[in-house]
Parts: sequence; C-alpha cells; structure tokens
Amino acid sequence: YNTSKIIMDIYHPNILKYQVSMRTFEVTGCRGFLLTEKSPGISNLFAIGKEIQCYSDHHELKELLSYYLDNEEERIDIAKKGQSRSYQDHTYSKRIQYILKHTL
Repeated sequence: YNTSKIIMDIYHPNILKYQVSMRTFEVTGCRGFLLTEKSPGISNLFAIGKEIQCYSDHHELKELLSYYLDNEEERIDIAKKGQSRSYQDHTYSKRIQYILKHTL
C-alpha cells in the first residue's frame, strides 16, 4: 500500500454504507494515503482531511484524486498522520480491548 500514491476504497453497491472496511486500517497502518467513500462514523475513527480523505460522489472523487496527485507533500503528511492514528487507536489489541470493555 505504501508504494502507491493513492489507495481508493470504493464500496460495492450491495454493502451497507455504514461499514468501514478493513482496507481503512490496512492502508493507514502501512502509511498509505487513503481516499475512501464517506460513511457515517468514519470521522469517529480518523480525522477527515488530516489522517485520511473522504469523498461523497464521483465528481468529488475526481477532484480529490487530481488535487492529491498534484500535492505530494500534503498527501504524504496525511498518510503519516493516518499511520500514527492507526498505531495509536486501531491495532488488533486496541480493538479487542474496546470490544471487551463495551460488551461485558
């Protein structure tokens, strides 16, 4: 993931829009720049525009792709911050602790 300039996460039409895919955590954990479809709750996991970037429609997707291909330093900075957030809050260990805390 970290050798690609931009990794897109486009949801399949049959998948519910409220889900966040594992790709979200895989890409950010590898310090990749993630451009993902906006879904409810994703802003609870990452700071949009600071740790990952989201789009709402195909027009916005095209604009963001063009923008971030032309703005490498900003793209790399977002990828670094996304990785820091993943290591801080979204490791398997942290996720298991959260699940146990909130289900028992």
